[in-house]
Amino acid sequence: MTPAPRAGRVEWSLEATVSPTVFKWDGQTSQCWATDAAFVNGRFYFYVSAGAGQIGVMVADSAKGPWADPLGKPLMSGPFGAAQHPPTTFRDPCVFRDPATGHYFMIAGVFEYYVTRLNSDMISFAESPRHITFTNDVFGPCGFNQTDDKPFMHQHQGTYYLSWGCFCAYSGSSLLPGSASCLNDKRCPQTRQARVSMGRLRCKDPS
Repeated sequence: MTPAPRAGRVEWSLEATVSPTVFKWDGQTSQCWATDAAFVNGRFYFYVSAGAGQIGVMVADSAKGPWADPLGKPLMSGPFGAAQHPPTTFRDPCVFRDPATGHYFMIAGVFEYYVTRLNSDMISFAESPRHITFTNDVFGPCGFNQTDDKPFMHQHQGTYYLSWGCFCAYSGSSLLPGSASCLNDKRCPQTRQARVSMGRLRCKDPS
């Protein structure tokens, strides 16, 4: 759905509905998982979890649509996730614009996260996915060293934050926190991990 704010950004009205049936290749149109979107060069890009194990992308000139499938296939498929080392399930995508470079990245995966830079066309990748690892132990309800689905990234005052479920990690590097290349880069400090409890952020390593 595409809600549009009225005056004062208090009241919202339904302007359009986006149907997963845009993906003719998707046999799981009754399973709509998390999504993300980007507005680049006058066009809207909608990244959709097509079922529980693949990601598709829709494109439109207006947020109201009509939406089209520019690839005719998944952007990230189930076999593509299974072929990674370690394997993962690609769903619940995050699209992040790095303010330092202007490049767009996609972060996706369940329990094992991967990050990859998008090409300027926003529907293909400029590199192979890079596995995100962590220097601190991950803890939580999913088990020891288990993250969660729906990652999200943002940057604030030069620090990059990767969050998911009820956890987050952060780093000072524009290479994105915890990635394999980041851990081998002298600019990247040790990543830290925090936990959100009762709506408050508590750092495991506050130093």
